[in-house]
Amino acid sequence: MALAKVAYAFNHLKQARQSRPVSETLPIVKLATTSSFARFWLIPRLTELEGTIQDLRIELVTSALNASLTSGEVDLAIRYGRGQWNDGEEESLFDESLCPVAKPELLAMHTQAVSLVQETPLLHTGDTTLWRAWMSHHGKRLTPKLSDRVMGDYAQAIEAAIAGLGIALWNPAIHSLDAFKGQLIPLDELSCPSPLKFYLLSKPGPAHTPPMKVRSRLRRLLKDDFTI
Repeated sequence: MALAKVAYAFNHLKQARQSRPVSETLPIVKLATTSSFARFWLIPRLTELEGTIQDLRIELVTSALNASLTSGEVDLAIRYGRGQWNDGEEESLFDESLCPVAKPELLAMHTQAVSLVQETPLLHTGDTTLWRAWMSHHGKRLTPKLSDRVMGDYAQAIEAAIAGLGIALWNPAIHSLDAFKGQLIPLDELSCPSPLKFYLLSKPGPAHTPPMKVRSRLRRLLKDDFTI
């Protein structure tokens, strides 16, 4: 009976999508974010944000530069930082932490986790804010090494850790390590709070408008993820 209901629901959804006239144009919601957040969190949930029966289309704008809501360049933005951009209403999305991750082979070469971090090449984007915060939390001071590597973004740092090039700081709030099938081992006991967070920026507007629909659906997804 349950399978029959699921099959009916999928068939109903398929018919609803097909019944939309080809000439009908869906409203576009431009959402700016980082490429790493888009890859790990947003894209896997994009169809849910566009609606069970799709009533809008999200166009992702990924750039290292902050697209402006005030000027109308984008409708929504998800930015990473400390907040206070003065570009719309801000709300933090997650309680975020920093957890060192490395290849199992790399971990096996060290008996103490903290010494691993101090002696192994650190992977980051050129901004050492997170590593400095991690070191400070553990009573250490960041001392840059010639072997440290600057990567293009967070996703590249994770890929570099998988390749055994060093140790990266994983953000558990935006993705799990399940997809990497044991290629990365988290040092959970060395996790610490993150000084930077992801924020949703939006402009006030009626609840029925496409951007506010996306904001409402995003909040619901966050609530569902939290309760799992």
